[in-house]
Amino acid sequence: MTKKKTKERDPLPGYTLTERIGAGGYGEVWCAEAPGGPYAAVGSTTAPTFTDGTVAAGGQYAYVVVAVDTSFNRSARSPELVVAATKREVQVTFSVTLPDYTPPGDTIFLAGDFQGWNPGGTPMTRADDGSWTITLAFPDGATPQYKYTRGSWDAVEKDSGCGEIPNRTITVAYGADGTQRVADTVAKWRDIDRCG
Repeated sequence: MTKKKTKERDPLPGYTLTERIGAGGYGEVWCAEAPGGPYAAVGSTTAPTFTDGTVAAGGQYAYVVVAVDTSFNRSARSPELVVAATKREVQVTFSVTLPDYTPPGDTIFLAGDFQGWNPGGTPMTRADDGSWTITLAFPDGATPQYKYTRGSWDAVEKDSGCGEIPNRTITVAYGADGTQRVADTVAKWRDIDRCG
């Protein structure tokens, strides 16, 4: 891209495209916060779909596309598409491996800021391989904090040296299909390992 005087048809204010994107033509995607415009360029795509990461959930947005061929000829704007933005939900599967000496009759729980830090409020399910799993829905971009327990804070996970571990955290990401996997390992338990 090279700097030049801004024209209304430029895909990004102050710049003009000097190389084509991809192996063929592409579409410039323009967005407005109300039907009818004014529009601002939000990106380009060679795919038949486009995800706008700049919108806010609950907002209404209007989009048009300008097709650009390999010689940089631009089409007229497409018919306007008006959509409401919704927060994408991600199905996050937590899986935890436990110390071998964990009592086989105990239930493992996931406690976190998303459920009020209740150490016995969110039970997990034992998998065939001996690990424990649970799938919970979170909004895309959320950063939940959590710990594993056996139903109380006296039976909370500890690090390999019996020390307190910081809250675990993840950044929830929608990815390709709206699912995310998290694999953790508990090193020790406060009560069984007498971690104090």
